[in-house]
Amino acid sequence: MISSYRSRSKASLLIYLIMGGILHRSGGWGKYIRELATYLIRYGFRVKILSRLGMLYDENALGFSPSQSNNVNDPISIYELIQNLPNPATVFVGIFRIIKDFKKERDFLKILHVHDLSSSLLIAFLINTFFRLPLVIQVHGFL
Repeated sequence: MISSYRSRSKASLLIYLIMGGILHRSGGWGKYIRELATYLIRYGFRVKILSRLGMLYDENALGFSPSQSNNVNDPISIYELIQNLPNPATVFVGIFRIIKDFKKERDFLKILHVHDLSSSLLIAFLINTFFRLPLVIQVHGFL
């Protein structure tokens, strides 16, 4: 399986960055994920980001550079507050969105890259179990 990944071009590899936080905040996970996605895209990889409540972004829908950020003094919306509540529906919606996207992206090899131990890990673990995709787990903020 690894040899099949090495033999293909980078353009045929789709990396799903799965995070449990908010993508559009000025710092933290959101900033790191945007910078990582921009770096991977710059080097020819396809990237999609799954954030809270099943929001799926691709490289065309990102719409901002990693240096662009929200003003930290901007008020937080109700939607952002809802996103931070523990919500088991997030797992089901996230799994549904990725499976639906898999059908559109049949020609690409896929890698799941998880960035925390919240619902995003459960989403990636279940997808990995059913589809046998490579899984990378990267945890931020622990010593």
